Amino acid sequence: MIPRLYFKFIYTSLIFFLGIFLSACSISYGDAIKKYEATPICCNSMNQFKYELLNVEDSRSFKLNEKCEAFLFDTGKSYFKAFEVPRTGYPYYLLIKSYMLGDHIRNAHIFIPYVLTLDEKYHIVRSTIPYNIRLRKAGFMETMKETGGLGRKLEGFIQFTEADKNEKYIIILTTEFLLKEKLLKPYRTNIPVILPGLVTILPGHKELALIPASPMGHLNVSLVSGFPKDFIIIDYREKAFTIFIMIPEEGIEKVKENIKDKKDIDILSLEEFTTNLHNFIESRIIKNEYKDSKIEQIVLNYLYKHPGFPLGVAWNGGLVITKDDAEYAKSMHQLYINNPAEYERSKIQESPNDPLNPQRIIDTHFGPIFEW
Repeated sequence: MIPRLYFKFIYTSLIFFLGIFLSACSISYGDAIKKYEATPICCNSMNQFKYELLNVEDSRSFKLNEKCEAFLFDTGKSYFKAFEVPRTGYPYYLLIKSYMLGDHIRNAHIFIPYVLTLDEKYHIVRSTIPYNIRLRKAGFMETMKETGGLGRKLEGFIQFTEADKNEKYIIILTTEFLLKEKLLKPYRTNIPVILPGLVTILPGHKELALIPASPMGHLNVSLVSGFPKDFIIIDYREKAFTIFIMIPEEGIEKVKENIKDKKDIDILSLEEFTTNLHNFIESRIIKNEYKDSKIEQIVLNYLYKHPGFPLGVAWNGGLVITKDDAEYAKSMHQLYINNPAEYERSKIQESPNDPLNPQRIIDTHFGPIFEW
């Protein structure tokens, strides 16, 4: 116990004094906004960007600030970094980390990344926030090297498989919408103590910091072989729908403990689920009434963007999110089993009013949800 407490004391002290040392180098949120607003637009189109080659297992750290180019994207003006990625060696994923800026967490601000993928003719293929993006604690060496002592980062990823071979370029930016976001982060104050021959710190009380999204950033991107070590829970217990939940690697042991005695629940690696997506999703659809909805891609995108949030796929290919959706799916499934003709007469035909219609659920529930 003593060595552990001693290490924690040394770690906290180093981070504290590193923050003091680097505070003169940190830019304030107000100054970041002023410099961003004064930065001119660089180009007329994205084919004029400089694209840096990023190979699998490569890693790049970079800053987005007034010394960088800015472009007026459809989503608003932003500093950006552009990369070219290989079209072989699949699967791989782009790991994106964005570190807090500022001299103290109560004055911190952070760049919330948004990603565009382009084909060889510079047409947009995907436009999305990184999947499974969350605020995480940076490691010790990462804190010392990248974060200026604040020790926090946003981290997420973008997956690439053989199905994405048409994507040649990646652009890291932020958007007008994301610049309005704020993160609520609890922290503990530190109290400096100066005694004869000793300068140290003691833990203080807890406070909450409201951290605004910044137009400037300190980021790291890596192209990593394979898939992230996240997991998919599949719950088959209800006949009318199947539940899918994405669980981050650090949370899987607790989930395993909670479901160890429950039947009809599977735990799959993200790789296993992604490479057999059709079988896992289509296997329990009895009568697909939404064949044009691209249900597999909808499910995968939802799980990527909303880790920890369950999504149900109904027996008829619809989507289940709310309790009302679930009850409707169960009642209509039972009606279909008992009396198919009556089911056809009773089901809701109009798309806007159909509780299970995938498009209604996309319009209502999809968007950049952040669970910090």
